[in-house]
Amino acid sequence: MIKKIKLDNNSYFIGEKFVVGENFTIGSNNIIRAKNFVCGDNVTIGSNNKFLIGEILSIGNCSYLGNDNDITIISVNFGDYLYFDSNVIIGHGGKMNYDSYLSVGERCMICSYVKLNTNYSIDIGNSVGIGEYVDIWTHGSFPAVLDGFPAQFGKVEIGSNVWLPAKSTVMPGVTIGDNIVIGANS
Repeated sequence: MIKKIKLDNNSYFIGEKFVVGENFTIGSNNIIRAKNFVCGDNVTIGSNNKFLIGEILSIGNCSYLGNDNDITIISVNFGDYLYFDSNVIIGHGGKMNYDSYLSVGERCMICSYVKLNTNYSIDIGNSVGIGEYVDIWTHGSFPAVLDGFPAQFGKVEIGSNVWLPAKSTVMPGVTIGDNIVIGANS
């Protein structure tokens, strides 16, 4: 059964299951729409966030999500010790595609103004840093495919101990192994 729960400071949860651990704090003007919202202990969510999740939003222990973030996806799983800055967009394109999933391991940092296109799945390992203005794409097609122009579609996999510095772009179907540093503006 769908329920609407008013949280602190004009924030709302709309969904079926809402489970939070100890020391959960949330700022003002948030809308969390998720069939299932599961959150560990010591989690902080900032203000002015819009989360539209088809299935489950899971946030691990000791995690921080900043302000003005926009997440539209089927399912997302954030591991423990996540630092998720502000103005991050997860979605774009076919954000409710059958394979629209994001998995982020433990001890990861996602900086401001990152865009994660989740037309297909994105899997991110442990101890990964994603710098400001990084784009990760799982589809790309313009001009129109029907007019004979090329298109790329495919999930993205990023291993553990990876650093994607500022303004890097990861294209569809790319796999980045473990212990890798990508050049800035790549």
